[in-house]
Amino acid sequence: MRLDVADQRADPGSVLNLVRDLIALRRAEPDLHAGGYTTLAAPDGAWVWRRGGGHVVALNLSDAPVVVDDIRGSVAISAARTRDGERVDGHLELPAWDGVVIAT
Repeated sequence: MRLDVADQRADPGSVLNLVRDLIALRRAEPDLHAGGYTTLAAPDGAWVWRRGGGHVVALNLSDAPVVVDDIRGSVAISAARTRDGERVDGHLELPAWDGVVIAT
């Protein structure tokens, strides 16, 4: 497998495109680059916080899946890109080493 920029540009699921899309989302959403930061309850191995009033970021930094409760909205962007646009109604299941940004 080649991991040069030309190959990653052509792959919508590449790390390069994920980073570019995260930067674009941050630029488009004021509460992702300014505003308050509030840590939310999370299971062991996860880190969850709210930026401003409109977005929640949830990261699973462990080798095991986790469930984060009391989150509602839609996935603005996911690390795996397979969940983009998915609705979250109350609890969020995160596989190992995954992360999402949720528009609330």
